[in-house]
Amino acid sequence: MSANITGKGHVMPNKSFSRVVRLNHIQMSFINRFKNGKKEEVTSSQVARAMMLEPSHHVRGLLAELVRDGFLVARKVPDARASNLKGENAFTIFYTLSDREVKKLNDEAREISVKSGGKNVGQIRLF
Repeated sequence: MSANITGKGHVMPNKSFSRVVRLNHIQMSFINRFKNGKKEEVTSSQVARAMMLEPSHHVRGLLAELVRDGFLVARKVPDARASNLKGENAFTIFYTLSDREVKKLNDEAREISVKSGGKNVGQIRLF
């Protein structure tokens, strides 16, 4: 069976997608966050939960691949909660869209004037 069945009697269809599809899901989640005005950084756990997955090495590997490709930018921050871990594990990594991707999205956007009674009352940005 390709779908994972949970103990609650329903099927979790998001568990069996290919690597390419997962990369596309992650890219779209960052693009949609940007288009909705959410520009703050997110952790791999937040990305995994948004995709209805458990945080895992697999998700971190996909994010690292997007960083290597220049789609995302990663920033390491020391984490006091993980200071007792061995090696290079005492940090949290935050991800955000790269400047290149932000510029590309802004270049594709259109500004539309909103008028009321013949006067400009604002603008809408469409992506």
